[in-house]
Amino acid sequence: MTGKDRVLALLLEADGEAISGQEMAEKLQISRSAVWKSVKALQKEGYRIQGVTNKGYVLLSESEKLSEAAIRKYLGKKYEDCRLCIYGEVASTNRTLRELADEGAKEGTVVLAKCQTEGRGRRGREFYSPADTGLYMSILLRPQMEISDLMMVTAASAAATAEAVEAITGTETAIKWVNDVYAKGKKVSGILTEASFSLENGSIDFLIVGIGVNVLEPEGGFPESIQEKAGAVCQRDQCPEGIRNVLAAEIIKRVLSYYRTLPERTFYPSYKEKMLWMGEKIFVHTADKKKPAIAVGIDDRCSLRVRYEDGTEEILRTGEISVSHPDR
Repeated sequence: MTGKDRVLALLLEADGEAISGQEMAEKLQISRSAVWKSVKALQKEGYRIQGVTNKGYVLLSESEKLSEAAIRKYLGKKYEDCRLCIYGEVASTNRTLRELADEGAKEGTVVLAKCQTEGRGRRGREFYSPADTGLYMSILLRPQMEISDLMMVTAASAAATAEAVEAITGTETAIKWVNDVYAKGKKVSGILTEASFSLENGSIDFLIVGIGVNVLEPEGGFPESIQEKAGAVCQRDQCPEGIRNVLAAEIIKRVLSYYRTLPERTFYPSYKEKMLWMGEKIFVHTADKKKPAIAVGIDDRCSLRVRYEDGTEEILRTGEISVSHPDR
């Protein structure tokens, strides 16, 4: 962390109590002048830091700005080895993290961004990523697993994200197979898992789990093309303070926890319980049409079993489903 981030970390640890410039200087082994410059820089960025006579500095409230220090406050000691890389604007957090992974970045490296100019979803779709209203992040994993198990990483990440949203906002969530998180009938989060394979033996070199969450509705609303489908996890006047930092930490913890216990499928009960449209009529998307079916259930590898109108059944290990009429 930079000197500025370390000063912010001390202010966050003080939890609303004043801490003197001298104490911060001694703890960080920097000059009081450096502390003062860091405080001024943080204030300029929007942090409400007040100087208290004969006591020092106090952080009055947390900024909505993504901050390594703030995220680490909520990550705790168990995940202190995670490397956090925060950017203002990137084309895609998955793309940025892939570059770091190719350079040898370790498992648990996380890229977060204020906005994405080329955010991507499944099947090459755009993921709308405006500044300051969403959480855009990617997590690097270097698993030792069979290629057939990759879907479980995606499913586990969906369960982790849905649980994190509920835990932080109190908003009830559901999951549309395979990996879209819904709240109040609208999509609030999408997950894109991408793999890199070794050319020597075809094994998995690394995985990148990209997670986008619509935390707040953008000013003026979502673009017309997605207005009917896209939603946000909370209202502006009801969001917890510093929600993006809190939510980022909660998602990271839950994704890594489920990933580390993947062989035991600890995520599965939550994933299955939150699954939308089980037992209902759906449409299975094929190359050129939508085929009506009944969603029968989820198997233990998170594949979807469907029954078509002629009585035949199929296990879907990838693909897309909807409840929209084919003509819509």
